[in-house]
Amino acid sequence: MKKRQNKHSLGISALQIIVALSLMSMSAMLLASGFRSAPAARGGNSSVFANPAVVGGQQKGAPKPAVISPFSDEELAAQVAVEAELREAERLKQSGLIAPQMPSQFPLEPEPPEGVTPALQPYWQSTAWLQRGRPVLRDPSEWQTLQAEAAIQSALEWVPIPPARPKSPLATCTSLASGNWSSAGTWSCGHTPTAADDAVIATGTTVIIDTTAVGLDVTVNSGGILQYDPTTARSLTLGGNATVNLGGTFQSLGAAVTHTLSIGGNLTNDGTINFSQTAVVAVTFTGAASNTWTGNGTYNLTAAGGVGGVNINKGSSSASVLTFTPGLGLFTVDGSTSTGFLAITNGTLESAGSNTFSNNVFSTAAYTVPATGGFRLNDANATVLGQFGSPTNNGLLRLSAGTFNIGTTGAHVMGAGTGASFTVEGGTMNVAGRLTSTNPVTYTQSAGSVNICIAGGCSTSPSFGFGSTLPKNFFNMSGGTITLVQTNTTTIPVDWNQQGTMNYTGGTLNLGSAATATNFFFHGQGNMPGLFIDNTTNDKGLGLTSTVWCYGNVTIPSGAAIGLFGGAAPSSFTFNMLGSTFTNNGSVVGGLGSGYTSGRVQFAGATAQTYTGTGTFASPGDPIFAFANMNRGGGLTINASVNPIYVANLVAFSGSLTNTNKVSITQVGTNQVSIQRGGVAQLPAGTLDGSPSYTGGSQSNIILSYAQASNAVTTDVEVPSGRTVESIQVLNTNGVTIAGGAITATGNGAASPDAPGLFLGGTTATIAGGPLNTSSGNLLIVAGTATVAIAGGSENSYVNGPLARVLPGGLSTGSTYLFPIGKSVYKAFELVNPTTGAGTVTVQAEVFDTGSGGTAGSGLDAINNNRYWNAQITAGSVNFTGSDVRVTELNSTGNALGRSSTQTGSYASIGGTLQPATVLSTTHPLHDLPLGL
Repeated sequence: MKKRQNKHSLGISALQIIVALSLMSMSAMLLASGFRSAPAARGGNSSVFANPAVVGGQQKGAPKPAVISPFSDEELAAQVAVEAELREAERLKQSGLIAPQMPSQFPLEPEPPEGVTPALQPYWQSTAWLQRGRPVLRDPSEWQTLQAEAAIQSALEWVPIPPARPKSPLATCTSLASGNWSSAGTWSCGHTPTAADDAVIATGTTVIIDTTAVGLDVTVNSGGILQYDPTTARSLTLGGNATVNLGGTFQSLGAAVTHTLSIGGNLTNDGTINFSQTAVVAVTFTGAASNTWTGNGTYNLTAAGGVGGVNINKGSSSASVLTFTPGLGLFTVDGSTSTGFLAITNGTLESAGSNTFSNNVFSTAAYTVPATGGFRLNDANATVLGQFGSPTNNGLLRLSAGTFNIGTTGAHVMGAGTGASFTVEGGTMNVAGRLTSTNPVTYTQSAGSVNICIAGGCSTSPSFGFGSTLPKNFFNMSGGTITLVQTNTTTIPVDWNQQGTMNYTGGTLNLGSAATATNFFFHGQGNMPGLFIDNTTNDKGLGLTSTVWCYGNVTIPSGAAIGLFGGAAPSSFTFNMLGSTFTNNGSVVGGLGSGYTSGRVQFAGATAQTYTGTGTFASPGDPIFAFANMNRGGGLTINASVNPIYVANLVAFSGSLTNTNKVSITQVGTNQVSIQRGGVAQLPAGTLDGSPSYTGGSQSNIILSYAQASNAVTTDVEVPSGRTVESIQVLNTNGVTIAGGAITATGNGAASPDAPGLFLGGTTATIAGGPLNTSSGNLLIVAGTATVAIAGGSENSYVNGPLARVLPGGLSTGSTYLFPIGKSVYKAFELVNPTTGAGTVTVQAEVFDTGSGGTAGSGLDAINNNRYWNAQITAGSVNFTGSDVRVTELNSTGNALGRSSTQTGSYASIGGTLQPATVLSTTHPLHDLPLGL
């Protein structure tokens, strides 16, 4: 067709026009496809341009995609910060500029003493999903470091080899008569006992400690008495054992002074020890070896002014243990059966055996277990009484059997220092107030019961939880229960907040009990074990105050509830389910109708998961924001008998979903509704076994979002049976292929709930995108007539195949309709200033990376043989009156557009205005459509 200079309509005559990019200069040149320059003919030159987005960029005001991320902004930011630190450490290591070192939160593995191998706990797992709070470790040595550190923090350390003791005393000094310790005449050995000698207090004799006495072992026989100076403070230091036999007595008496007794070995008392009279005796157990404290004798120890009548100062860590086995005799401290006696400097006191024992144990209410110390309760019939104060554990607190009480009111809290360890493997721990710290600790529970806030009045958050987000903040649970008895009463209450690294194989968190008195709604966030909401006496519930990761099974009994909110609307959060079974016989609440805009239940287990129960999941008037599946194992199965799950968005991040029809997509007000597949770059996109159900008219507004995944995606049962949707959004760099027939997208890109009929990502660094593959039988028709009904389009994301869109009636100049098409690369086609009559027009366009087979016609020297565009009117041709066209292609001097009514026909020039990466026609060529360029 000849070139015309006027800008008026030519009328419709041809059935098809093919428009090809051509050359008007005398020095003809073939343009290359993609980003490669072609050989020049007749000495011509060309410039090579990358193909950016359409001139002017993405349309202004284009909405953001409706894609949903599995992680909150806060979680993503924390992950980025930790990964950046790891990358920097690796960069420094590889540079060789400094000695390799671990990042600050991963300390170097400590070296054990020579010839000693540390015993490491077996349950620290390396599975990345069970290590939330830290990135996947890139070097096995980093994991070994964490194992060693965790083992040390759990007090499962190597035991230092103690200095060798003499196998036998140099002499055994037995008292010949009553007298002073310092008198040689008192002893059968003829001299005052030395540190290498055994001293024996014989029957019927009384020996007075009147000096700075020493000995290896001391034995008080029946009828013998060993007592301190009645007027002056004295000391007795033993490198070995102290034994008081039945009928023997070891006592203080005298003036108000404080004597000392240092024992490097074992203490056995089957007689009487009375260290609390007018004078008192402070006892210290020393030595790095583990020893025992046993016997069925009677005691009257001292609290020693609140500093401890018995001090454990063994070795330099909690590995050195003094095992205390309470006997059958009366045990008092300063005459009281409840007053405490213990202070710890180094080493661990273990209360063992099976005899009944009840005492405060610790000499002060605000006692501290030091970083190098520990306390273990391992007697099923023993009770550590609670005291009016707030203690601190900086070392090891271990409960194996018995009852351990902490505090007496809700204002009391047991805090913990960095590196502290809590181990519960049996027994019962009753915390009157709170158990919490912001420092990284190791909490390990394999059995037993821990009861929190039993006194009520816990007015500071949280009641339970160790809030450090550092990876070395460990929560390890394989059994037992933790029960939150009374709710937190602060203004913004948090009953549970456990952060850091979670290792879980069993155990349950109980929300409430029969003793819960008032305020039956608990609040929580962070890592949780299995979850059970109590409904005895009163129905109870859980409200989320931030994201929850639940690693065990969830049980919501009848009348109980989980609310995906912890305060006023719109604050709402995600409940991540990692356990195998979510049983809902109560309710899940907190939806869009109530103003909560982002609540979500998300299944993210590594094995097969099930949602079941007779309860309700939101309602038609109050749908939850999203129901999501990110299962990495056997998939998620919704029990076929459950009530409908009312949600605005169904998100198949990864894994298979069975009985999808139980999910009812529901629209309230202006909220958008969507089905999303993909969203985790490292995992394949999720699959559905059928279409969800729809409440009301939500199906006509459905958005199909294909987010980033590790695989390319083909459309499936998520497409409604009518093949009409609000929007298709392509955010997967691996691409999306339409299958099952043509899809019509009605969105116009206006205010929510409207969305663009087609959204192509890849136009910015933060929004991924890839190709959308179509065909003549699997066409995408964008029925929205606004110019912004299509958003995006770039070298990263385009329609590979035909694309149809509808132009409205009554168009005049001033608009541009983009067809973001391509084959191997982005080669957009645009209708610039199209004009239409009274009715709509449907235009279909496609680009081909091959020659058209046509010939150069009027105004052209030659045509290129590597690309042509085909555009045709498929409906409403009588309403089309004209348009300029623009294509995305290399820019070089002399380029122009040519067109033909047939693909292999003669191409006539329609002019060409050159802009970076595009060529615009100059003669209003498109008055005849169908057409091709």
